[in-house]
Amino acid sequence: MGRKTVVGLGISITVLFASLLISIVYYTETIKGLQDQIVELHSQVAQLEGEKANLQNQVQNLQEENAALLDEISVKNVQIEKLHTQVGILNSQISNLQNQIALKEQQISSLESQVNSLITEKNILQMWLENNITFFEEQMSILNYQKLTLENTVENLTQEYNDLLYSYQCLQSEHYNYVMAYENLVEKVNWRWNQINVERFITPDDPAVKNLVFNITGGWSNPSDLNELLTDLKTMYNWVVNNIEYRYDGLYPILPYDPHETISFWDEMWQLPNETLELRKGDCEDMAILLCSMIRAYGNEQYFTEAIFIVGEDVGHIAVQIPSSENRIIILDPAGNYYTSDLSGNLTSKDIEEEINDWLNYWKPQLGSNVYVYRVFSDYIDETFNSTEEYLDWMKADRVEMGPIPFSKS
Repeated sequence: MGRKTVVGLGISITVLFASLLISIVYYTETIKGLQDQIVELHSQVAQLEGEKANLQNQVQNLQEENAALLDEISVKNVQIEKLHTQVGILNSQISNLQNQIALKEQQISSLESQVNSLITEKNILQMWLENNITFFEEQMSILNYQKLTLENTVENLTQEYNDLLYSYQCLQSEHYNYVMAYENLVEKVNWRWNQINVERFITPDDPAVKNLVFNITGGWSNPSDLNELLTDLKTMYNWVVNNIEYRYDGLYPILPYDPHETISFWDEMWQLPNETLELRKGDCEDMAILLCSMIRAYGNEQYFTEAIFIVGEDVGHIAVQIPSSENRIIILDPAGNYYTSDLSGNLTSKDIEEEINDWLNYWKPQLGSNVYVYRVFSDYIDETFNSTEEYLDWMKADRVEMGPIPFSKS
């Protein structure tokens, strides 16, 4: 209970006590007034009785006035009866008031006892408050300090949370960048062996390829000159044969799509033309891809030149084909030291079916008797076949007037 509550209770008791005192005074004065009236009435009764005696004496003395006086006596008797009645009522009222006064006195006594009890309780509470208010003020001060400390802690934690959230978002972005970088790395590394999107390996626009072609051929000065074309084709073929050392592929890593998995290795990978030029080493597909890119650059990418992929029982091989009109073709195979030639060893074109069969027969001892054309690709095409016959049908049906100029039959 607080100090204000105790003070309020004391005021309420004081007001109640004053009200009771006022009521007692009022009832006391009322009783005194009634008693005064009774005394007066007694006085009047005594006076009337005296008058009665006097009248009786006068009756005796004054018989002639008897009738009038009897009437007056009768009236007075009625008044006396009324006064007696009033006296009885007043006595009853006095008795009731006395009872009420006694009851009020009892109530006053009870209230005084309650007031004394409340005063005692008030004093006890006041002493308790006086003894503990310092403690509570100290506790309130401590709580206020703790409140300020907690508010500062919340503010600091909020700032730390915001900083951590920003760091988390940065890490998420960095993680995303690492994931994308790893996916790009996987694509770049695995692209070398999975033979997907092989068109990208043929790079006639590469400056290293263009500069090499111009340095060794001087460019195709007269596109209508068949001899210049054949001479320059043989020159590019010879340059690859003489300057690119044949080298078997070593173990090449195969990156897993999940970086938590183990790296595996494959003994086959493809190089880009500029890499083969820089290393001056490569196997059959590296030489063929380089030569195909060189010939495409030589013809300003206007004429068909493609890598041709053949497979046998266990292995495959890649060379270069130049298709032309009248179902003719040139095969340039720098890794196999093979090119389409006439009886004198000059580079020429031959009938597609004849030349493909001659070239396949050339490789049968190494690739197996069931060797066939599996794929043709360049920077503008990628076609696969289930048999050499399917390849020949495709070449004869869909590839008319493909070469730079019609080759004459040998």
